[in-house]
Amino acid sequence: MRKIIVLLLGLLSIICCQAQKVEISVDDFTGDTILKTSWEKIYSGGMTGKDQTRIQIQQVNGTQYILFRVFTDRVVSINKGAEIMFKTTDGIVKAPTKDYVIAEQGAWSPNAINNNLGIFFTTKPDLSQFAGKIEKIRIPLNDGNLDLTIKNKDADKIEKMIKAILNASNK
Repeated sequence: MRKIIVLLLGLLSIICCQAQKVEISVDDFTGDTILKTSWEKIYSGGMTGKDQTRIQIQQVNGTQYILFRVFTDRVVSINKGAEIMFKTTDGIVKAPTKDYVIAEQGAWSPNAINNNLGIFFTTKPDLSQFAGKIEKIRIPLNDGNLDLTIKNKDADKIEKMIKAILNASNK
């Protein structure tokens, strides 16, 4: 009986931790309404951690953004307006980058001790286009495309993040 209770508590904590929360705030100076998810790792990069990718989804006054932090460990850049492509089970969704960015130390994980080279950039997608699960993401770097194959558990995480923002914005 004790083992069953411990197992049920463990499963319950896993289920509860899977829920994506949206932080809602209003900027004191501009009055902008900001909705944002937590940062989530969507690509681990394997043993070396190379190309490890984290995202956060935001909505500012109705405009939606996906923010990316990628551990590149090399100097790369992304042009303004370059299209990040998301291959989903229902097709391709494209999102242009907001600005020109270049890799810099610590940009991929500013809260971490490791300050290796990384790149931080923002895209402007239409979140309502993400009907299917994301299978791959293509990031057009200046030295070639970075194609990330997204695991099923990470695709589920992204789907929950998108739904959380869309649901919060409809309230």
